[in-house]
Amino acid sequence: MPSDSDPGVGVGTDSSVESSITTTSTTSKSDSDAATGVGTPADGGSPLDKPCPRLPQTHLSLPEYWEILGISECQAWGIRNVPDEVTTGCEDYWSENERYWLAWSIAKAEERFKKERWLGFPIRREYNDNLKPRQLTYNWPANVGRYLRGIGVETEEDVANVALTLSSGGVIREPVEFTITVDFTDEDELLIYYPGSSHCTIRPSELTISGTTATIKIPRCRLLKGNHRKNFAQVNDRPDYEDDNNFVDSVDIKRNYLNEATGANLVWYRHEGQLCCLNGVTVCQPSNVCSDVKQLACPYIQDQRDGWFSLEPAAYSSGAWSKQTYAVNRRPDSVEVNFMRFYYDRYEPIDEDIARAIIAVAHNNMPEDYCSCSVQMRYFEEDNKPLEPPVNLGLGPSTWGIFEAKQIIQEFDSIPEAKFGGLL
Repeated sequence: MPSDSDPGVGVGTDSSVESSITTTSTTSKSDSDAATGVGTPADGGSPLDKPCPRLPQTHLSLPEYWEILGISECQAWGIRNVPDEVTTGCEDYWSENERYWLAWSIAKAEERFKKERWLGFPIRREYNDNLKPRQLTYNWPANVGRYLRGIGVETEEDVANVALTLSSGGVIREPVEFTITVDFTDEDELLIYYPGSSHCTIRPSELTISGTTATIKIPRCRLLKGNHRKNFAQVNDRPDYEDDNNFVDSVDIKRNYLNEATGANLVWYRHEGQLCCLNGVTVCQPSNVCSDVKQLACPYIQDQRDGWFSLEPAAYSSGAWSKQTYAVNRRPDSVEVNFMRFYYDRYEPIDEDIARAIIAVAHNNMPEDYCSCSVQMRYFEEDNKPLEPPVNLGLGPSTWGIFEAKQIIQEFDSIPEAKFGGLL
């Protein structure tokens, strides 16, 4: 599926000087998926009323993890009475504690992978904090890290609340399928949220956009209501697959994209020499006694793989940039930028080897004997088996899982696509 870009809302109050780095209906977060994420009750209610599971955000989703290991997704969500359900490998349902520790372990592994001695970039789409643009000393070009996909501000806009038909004529719809009209063409810009939630997303099993119509398919088990995302004492207390009341009957659709019309500024600090204006200079000092001079800039990515970019003063209007003169007649002191980095896009499958590396490191983060699933425990035990003799990998414990992950990353970083600059 394609990646994204789009112009959006306007720029600052003065098209040639200072931009306003704000967005319409914008949230700042890393890209999480597959019914995982950190959520709070929309109405401030009790945990049992929360609209979605309170799980750490991950790039490799829990359903993707379960599929790779051959674990039943419905069983992992703790749902009983699933027709024709294949339960190979797990002797019991998963608890919310087990799902939490799995998500936490994957998230911790992905944070480690972002370090330079590992991959050095996010696995899937990730924005820097919109409210805290990265402050960099001015250089030509500048650098924000590997796999820079765009300069701009994360922007999120409401599209629609969609009612779902969970059953038709007494027959359960599996998966739940629906269509919606959209005014954008990139599938990776479309996010599906639990109703009333601003944090918790649901990963579809299939998503396509043709013309102005988006077709979406979601497995029924991923629509389980938030009040069933908990630990159960008795099997019969668990939610029943055949009961529509156990699943949400609507979802919120939003568009999440990079607004490239704003988010980058050239910055001049106050200097003793800035006490009078020079010929041809529109601004020589800030109007406020304690402020800097900021000027909206047009970004150009020179090396996507290694993250090099340059900025030039410009104004943005009607979907196009126009060149401007520098606001101050000297070299800028710094730049501030918002940006997006990632290797795999939101719904793009992660290569099998990289997924295996994430899982191997995640298993090294897990507490012992936390799950009764025999398939998972076999992977866990293999990944945590000590290397004999011990080897100082410099990347964590001396285990076969860490060793395998290290070899995968070294091989990945040697392929031409990952090694050289330019568009991917």
